[in-house]
Amino acid sequence: MSPAIRMDEMLRRGEAQDTLERAELGKVSQPRLTQILSLSQLAPEIQEALLYLPREMTGRSKIHESCVRSLENCAGTNNARSGQPY
Repeated sequence: MSPAIRMDEMLRRGEAQDTLERAELGKVSQPRLTQILSLSQLAPEIQEALLYLPREMTGRSKIHESCVRSLENCAGTNNARSGQPY
């Protein structure tokens, strides 16, 4: 989540003009940048939860991008905010 915030700030501050520049400055590929930026589209509650996850001290994170991507599609995530039960 924090890389998505940093990449958005780059654009706002004028450090990068487009996705290609942001990818180069962030040292990531354009497809990876798209994945990172898509985190900004998650519900604010999910973004906040991701920002405050405890840091992994050893090994790789057990939370993967594909899992996070599917959170927005979970039953109740969008519906809870829209007032719809499912």
